[in-house]
Amino acid sequence: MNNFEPAPPQPVRLRLPLTRPWLVWGLLGINIVMFVVETLVGGSDNSATLVTLGAKVNALIVMGQYWRLITPMFLHIGLAHIAFNSYALYVLGPEVEAIYGHARFLVIYLLAGIAGNVMSFAFTPALSAGASTAIFGLIGTQLAFFYRQRKVLGAFGQRRLINIVSIIVINLLFSLSGAVDIFGHLGGFIGGLALGWMLCPDYEVEYGADGQPRLADRTVLLRELPGVILFVVLLIVATGAATLQQAHSPQVKLEQGIAMFDRQDYAGALPLLEQAARGLPNDVQAQYSLAADYYNLRRYADAAQVFETTTRLAPNLPDAHYYLALSYLRLDHHAEAVTQFQQYLALDPNGDKADEARQILAQTE
Repeated sequence: MNNFEPAPPQPVRLRLPLTRPWLVWGLLGINIVMFVVETLVGGSDNSATLVTLGAKVNALIVMGQYWRLITPMFLHIGLAHIAFNSYALYVLGPEVEAIYGHARFLVIYLLAGIAGNVMSFAFTPALSAGASTAIFGLIGTQLAFFYRQRKVLGAFGQRRLINIVSIIVINLLFSLSGAVDIFGHLGGFIGGLALGWMLCPDYEVEYGADGQPRLADRTVLLRELPGVILFVVLLIVATGAATLQQAHSPQVKLEQGIAMFDRQDYAGALPLLEQAARGLPNDVQAQYSLAADYYNLRRYADAAQVFETTTRLAPNLPDAHYYLALSYLRLDHHAEAVTQFQQYLALDPNGDKADEARQILAQTE
């Protein structure tokens, strides 16, 4: 009598339930349109243009412009920047949107981008902009998905997981070069990892009317809403903590002081600029701004002293020599004033103050 053992069931390949991506193309379009606007308004490399359109500026965020934690995601600095981020979004975005669906993709993209900007706000004083905070969020989301679904996806999922880890390591090493905002990237990645884990599809095998098995995503966004709300609350708390921290930073004091100076509130700007100059003793802008404020307050001895510091730090800054000369004149130090006017003319013979400098020199000499 022969014993026959039943053959083991053959594994069945099931397709992932995917959504046709279209939001990613809208985001790409917004980024490109905003880059064109930057170019027309004054240039994407122009700091004033970037500030006007919503770049991350810590001092302005401290002063209440919290929308600057969102708008930097849609601005870029230079053609290479927009080209690189557009390509990264083109490569990463469709897959994440196809897997997670429109609503979850948009939640991940925006909140991860904000998380990156919050971390940049907390740890990076420099002006910054770019979609890379959100793009690193997509990388974190991919890592969460392929790790959680590594058994379902088998060898393919494991290969993708290794590739994603390699991309993360390469990008982090590149970030350490200092050429990019590493804290923005890190914050975006952590945000994307957390959200990608929370909102990861929950696959279940179901059978259709034809009796054929298929995978269905049983994840319901409303069920995941408490986790998303908690994430938003943590972002708000982190933003508040960063605001308190940055409020005492010399760079923020400098920006606040300059804003008051530009409004001609010289008395109000003075304590801010003094704190900034003490905290940034080798910063030309901090020293020059304080000296200019002293000059407008008619504290000419103080102005002369700080303008002297400015000219030592930046000997080729024409205006520092010009206003140092005027300060010396107010103090009746005519010989020193002549030297500084001559220095100004040597540096900027056709400057907007050159004729006035020559007239004063003619009268003084």
